Amino acid sequence: MCGADDDEATGLFFEALLHVRHPVVVALDQQTFVQLGRFLERLEQLSTQFDMTLPKGASHTVVLAGQALVQQFGSDALRQAAKLHFKTTTEVLAST
Repeated sequence: MCGADDDEATGLFFEALLHVRHPVVVALDQQTFVQLGRFLERLEQLSTQFDMTLPKGASHTVVLAGQALVQQFGSDALRQAAKLHFKTTTEVLAST
C-alpha cells in the first residue's frame, strides 16, 4: 500500500489540518494508514466470506449484523469476524 514496504513507512509522517480557523496539526505515522488499510481489506474479505455486509464500529447496525451472522453461521463465526472483548459482542450474544 502507498508504494512502500513496512520498514520504509515507519518513519514517514502525514500532516493534516483539522480546523480552518484554528489549525491543529496532527502527525500520524504512515504505519497507521497501512494498518487501517489492512483492517478494511480484512473486513471486506469477511463480508465476502459470509456473504453479508459487516459494518465497522459499535452502532446498532453492527449489533444487527452480528446477530444475523450468529443466526446464520453460529457463534463460532463471530470469533472469526469480531473482537470478542468489546461490549458490542455481549449485546450480539445476549439477543441471539
